[in-house]
Amino acid sequence: MDSKFLEFWGNLMLNAAQGQKQIESFQKWLGKSVNGIPALTFAGKKTKEDKDFMSMFAKVYGADNVSEEAPSHWQIMQNGASTFQNSFEKYIRLLGAVPRDEHVILQEKYEALDKKVSEMEKTIAQLHAQLGVKQTEPEELTQGIKELVVRQGEQFQEIMQSFQKLYKENGPSPSEKK
Repeated sequence: MDSKFLEFWGNLMLNAAQGQKQIESFQKWLGKSVNGIPALTFAGKKTKEDKDFMSMFAKVYGADNVSEEAPSHWQIMQNGASTFQNSFEKYIRLLGAVPRDEHVILQEKYEALDKKVSEMEKTIAQLHAQLGVKQTEPEELTQGIKELVVRQGEQFQEIMQSFQKLYKENGPSPSEKK
């Protein structure tokens, strides 16, 4: 087998594994957000990944040239975090996704409405039972409509036969004779 193929394939797999690890680290970093601001002011113990992401963040948003002890550093970081959060939400929406907090709200609404519908269906069934109303199945409704159409057709045929008989017995009407 071609050694260059194996080298390429190995490097590709290593890059994919490193990329996956970076994505997982980024997700954890975002998950440690405080008020929607990713791990910038997180008071807990920071991991190496947290520090790496914060360093990269500071560099991109222009806080890397200011001492971390300076109040202006954290102000730049806070402004950058706010801008980042807005841009990230826009990007997520562009992909057709919904932020988790909105998803949770919609899911809770759905579950509440689903529960309400179930309760209403039970209430309707109980009221039908109390009134002695038989719930009709769609097949029964269809059969009823078919029977109605057949009866109307038979009645129409009877009327037409009556007109024919009347016409034969009495002849044409006075207006037809002219």
